Amino acid sequence: MASVILLQITFIYNKHKSNKDAFIIFHKSRSSILGFHKINQPSIHHNLDPTNISQEKLLQNYAVENFVSKIEEASIKDLYMINDKPLLIVDSLGVYNVPKFKPHYILLRNSPKINLKRLIDSIHPKYIIADGSNYKSYIETWEATCQKEKLPFHHTGKKGAFIITD
Repeated sequence: MASVILLQITFIYNKHKSNKDAFIIFHKSRSSILGFHKINQPSIHHNLDPTNISQEKLLQNYAVENFVSKIEEASIKDLYMINDKPLLIVDSLGVYNVPKFKPHYILLRNSPKINLKRLIDSIHPKYIIADGSNYKSYIETWEATCQKEKLPFHHTGKKGAFIITD
C-alpha cells in the first residue's frame, strides 16, 4: 500500500514539474536548439537538418521526459522575450549594436567574430551564454573575458543546458 502511494506521489510530482513554463538552450555540437516549454505545448527553434529531425535523440528524450507526443518546430529568431527580459542572439554575422537596446541575456552561436569586451561595454548584458555551435577556442576566450568583467558565463558544453523558469 505504501509503495502504491509513493508511486502515485512520484507521478503527481513529475506531472507538476513538467507544467512549469521554461526556456531551454540545449547543447548540440555544431547546432543550436532552443526549447520553449509552455504547458503541454513545447516548441523548439533550431537550425538542424529538417530531414533528420525525427531521429534526433535529444528531442526524443525531451518529449518522453515531458509527456508530449508532438513538438512544434520553427527557425531561430534574433530576439526573444523570456519573463519580460530580452535575449539577444549574436550569430556569425556579429550584429548586436542596436541603439538604446539593453538585453538581459546574450546567446553567442555559430562562432561570431566579435570583441566580447566591446559588446559588454556597449550593451551591458547580465548574462552571456554560448551553445554547442561555437568553436572551443572562441568559448575559452569569451569565458576568460567574462571572468575579467565579473559577468556570469554559461557554456552548455561544460555546464549542460541553460534553463530559465518562471
